[in-house]
Amino acid sequence: MKNLDAVVQVEVSAHLNNSESLEKLSAAIANVFTDYPIKQNENFLLESDSVGSLSKLYDYIRSKQTIGVVRSRLLRNLAGNETFLLLNRQAAYAGSIVICDSEAESPLGAIKLTLRSSAIPKVIDWLAPRLDREH
Repeated sequence: MKNLDAVVQVEVSAHLNNSESLEKLSAAIANVFTDYPIKQNENFLLESDSVGSLSKLYDYIRSKQTIGVVRSRLLRNLAGNETFLLLNRQAAYAGSIVICDSEAESPLGAIKLTLRSSAIPKVIDWLAPRLDREH
């Protein structure tokens, strides 16, 4: 994973439904994000000030050639110094990453990754670099 020369706050959240087990939701998050202490309040939450927590996602984006999709979602969801991605919860539990356009695309609700930084364009370029296509 390439280093990022910017401070970024990483927040991962998902609502725990009554029909779900805490262990399965925890496993889904751990399958996508590097293990950090997870807090439970009204939402299931992981917070980190380290891009190391994104190492699995970073590697997955490159291995599955989904950089363009991830980049377009991060740019579309950009507001001020923050952006977010929605991930399918069932796919995450199975060890895969599927980007959602809305909460409705994940029947139990999506896992939301929020990135905050005063250098958010730099963070987006780091996680999902611009693809220059030469013809």
